[in-house]
Amino acid sequence: MKKWLAAAVWLTAGMAASAGLTPGNETNQGQALALPSPGDLCARWVESSWQDFSDGTVDNGMYVSRLMGRDCDSSAIEFVQRFDADNNGYVDVTTADFGGNGLKIYLADASGFSPSRVLQYTGCGSGNTTLSDLNCDGYPDLIQSAYNASSIMIFWGTPSGPSPSNHTALPGHQSEALAVCDLDKDGYLDIVEGAAWSVPTLYVYWGSASGYSPSNCTSVSLGTGVAQNFAIGDFDKDGWLDIACNCQANSSSPVVYWGPNRAPSRTVWLDYPGDACGHGLSTADLNKDGWLDLVYTGYSGAVSKIYWGSSSGFADGNSLTLHTGDAFGGARVYDLNSDGWLDIVFNRSSWVLPEVYYNLGHAPWFDDSHAQTIGNVTADASGGFIADFNRDGFADIFLDNTSSSSPVLWGPNFTTSTELPVNGDHHSSWREPGSVYDRSFSGAYLSSVYDAGPAHHVLFGTSSWVADEPGGSSVAVAFRSGKTPVPDSSWTDFFTMRRNGGILPIGCLGRRYLQYRVAFAYNNPCYLPDFRGISTSMVVWRRDVSEPIEAAQGVVQPATGSDMVFFSTSVSGRVNLALYDCFGHLVRHLISDAPYAPGSHVVPWDECDSRGRRVVPGTYFSIAEVTAEDRVAERQQRKLIVVGR
Repeated sequence: MKKWLAAAVWLTAGMAASAGLTPGNETNQGQALALPSPGDLCARWVESSWQDFSDGTVDNGMYVSRLMGRDCDSSAIEFVQRFDADNNGYVDVTTADFGGNGLKIYLADASGFSPSRVLQYTGCGSGNTTLSDLNCDGYPDLIQSAYNASSIMIFWGTPSGPSPSNHTALPGHQSEALAVCDLDKDGYLDIVEGAAWSVPTLYVYWGSASGYSPSNCTSVSLGTGVAQNFAIGDFDKDGWLDIACNCQANSSSPVVYWGPNRAPSRTVWLDYPGDACGHGLSTADLNKDGWLDLVYTGYSGAVSKIYWGSSSGFADGNSLTLHTGDAFGGARVYDLNSDGWLDIVFNRSSWVLPEVYYNLGHAPWFDDSHAQTIGNVTADASGGFIADFNRDGFADIFLDNTSSSSPVLWGPNFTTSTELPVNGDHHSSWREPGSVYDRSFSGAYLSSVYDAGPAHHVLFGTSSWVADEPGGSSVAVAFRSGKTPVPDSSWTDFFTMRRNGGILPIGCLGRRYLQYRVAFAYNNPCYLPDFRGISTSMVVWRRDVSEPIEAAQGVVQPATGSDMVFFSTSVSGRVNLALYDCFGHLVRHLISDAPYAPGSHVVPWDECDSRGRRVVPGTYFSIAEVTAEDRVAERQQRKLIVVGR
């Protein structure tokens, strides 16, 4: 809950004097601001720091960063993963050689890929790779696990790509699985590593303002090695990211539920046949029930298994087994046939074609009879990645191949391909772009709740924000309000701001509590928006009575073309009555400074604006303001619905 009235309250001298405030006492840090008499107060709610944003809720796959490496504001709500190593607007792919100890980034452009457009790195092993901006300098860094090398490697980003010569090495533990996320929600990205063999342990290198250090690492013993990749998400919706693992030499695999204090809260083991040699794990909301599901694959048992998420967690009785064949390369989730449902592409091994299982759109969601192979290139796939690499509007498929070349299968038919030279490509890229839940190019942040204070209500306001919206990406800000400190069904819907710096939508005014939501959208995962600060200035009113201002429900009927607007007053005074649309724009003045006695009153309205034009059907609001003894004594708001004729 935000502080009473504002994170910072700003008053004009006249308002401060009328409120009984003295200079030096104009801000309010956590206490109700008591006014001796009813009156208007100018309040400002500002959020721009990590402390401001960190008490909100951010989508899986995003985090509240501290922007420690940028010369700008102190925080941003941004995406964790990056996809464009050289910052040219095209999604790139990495390969990790099992033989030859080499790591490569193949750089895409409008023509696709070429063996000659490549960045090469030495001193590396095979295993998972990911791109993230660890130091928040605006350039993606390359991070790789250490399956057959001694160190986890971080190659720091530059405008033309991660530098082969500028790198940091962290002690590795023969790991295939690696992921980056803000596990402890401190504003610094953490590196999660899963040891495959020697010491079957989960390691977390915690990010900090000074970078990464072996001394700032937490280990969680699992008792069995972790294969290929993790699935990261808030599986139980407790506000903390969790880590699902696939263990190749065990009959079950753990879901490590994380919590505060940099420690797991519990670990749940899920059955997956030990003879299947578990390799590969993906997560998404496959059945659109609002819970993340898990897809386990292996390279020996010829079966894959889906665990369905639910409010009670994962359970063996709530799962589905598919006979996919060996899928050493795991599974990737994407709506391949554009029917609105996520499909599963299994990156199969043993020199066969990859296979897609199409989502049925209803239970059981997937079955073996609704699957088909893809393309005409066989591979011994150890991993894979789906994205529109050449930006032609069609999804393409990249396969890590344990042979001498890894193919890119070009959509939409996947019958043409480009071969990229490798030396036993072992896992590397593994996470496709888009939302963790549905792979849409979107994200969201929900703020904490702002409290105007006891008996106070937001009557009017404007809001401005700072955001980075590169390459056609966008952010949209919406507000809602309510009478309870925790949002419930009595709260209003979200009303989207029409423009940056505009007025608060009138539909969310007249209540004590306020909350905003930021919606992120992009059409190219190389150009990701972020959100850096918001300032909302408000006029807050306190009433003598304890009940809040109500938005009465009035309905305008189009029976005669001359409809009635109602208001009432308990005191004599001069009345101003105006109509506004749902975005807060003035439609028309119906009464201007006219005397009225106490009682209920009816004013005709011909459903026209101030220029005599008939208004469009929709929601409108009337605000009646009664002035007595040189001050506003009463305000009343009513909602009106104009329906079509």
